[in-house]
Amino acid sequence: MIRVLTGDFGSGKTAELVRLVAQDVQVGHPTFLIVPEQQTVSVERDMADMLPPSAPLCFEVANFSRLANTVFRRVGGLSYRYATAGTRTLIMWRAMSALQPFLHEKNKNGIPELGRVRKMTLAMRELAMFELTPAQLSHTAASLPEGSHLREKLEDLALISDLYRNMLHERYDDATDDLSRLADLLEETDVLAGTHIYLDGFVSYTEQQYRVLRMLARS
Repeated sequence: MIRVLTGDFGSGKTAELVRLVAQDVQVGHPTFLIVPEQQTVSVERDMADMLPPSAPLCFEVANFSRLANTVFRRVGGLSYRYATAGTRTLIMWRAMSALQPFLHEKNKNGIPELGRVRKMTLAMRELAMFELTPAQLSHTAASLPEGSHLREKLEDLALISDLYRNMLHERYDDATDDLSRLADLLEETDVLAGTHIYLDGFVSYTEQQYRVLRMLARS
């Protein structure tokens, strides 16, 4: 069952949420409060002030990444091979260098500019968040007029994305894939069945987060 608390600012939504969490803690029911990553520490501190000292035995403030780590620890999948930001940038540079002859937008002397490499590395994170695959990019590009600027951009992006991910996964895991892996695990297991899960503070969700929420609602 999904219950949505609505109301204007100051109407008592947070107070009601705290009351519900307190009820769960009182009976020892497994409970998570999921908030945006940047709010995790402050909400954790606030909840600690409002709940009894025994609360951590069954209650945890988490963000989506923390929730993924919790599930990975329980059923497997926790990675210790995450690529650093520098490693991802270097792999992107290698991928773009190898693809220079095949790209519509080429760099002088066949050497990718560092600024473009960094932008493309950030783009890979956004593609992962919205679960857009190289095949989907290619399919979309093929539906656009031949020779159009957007089509060429998407074709380049599909090529780079495909090679980059293959090169990255030869040795490393990518933290941006964690929520997709979490959704897959929640679909395959009942690790969080019966757990009460509350969400607060979000104004929107990525496609990865939506997938996780759909699996949580099913559980």
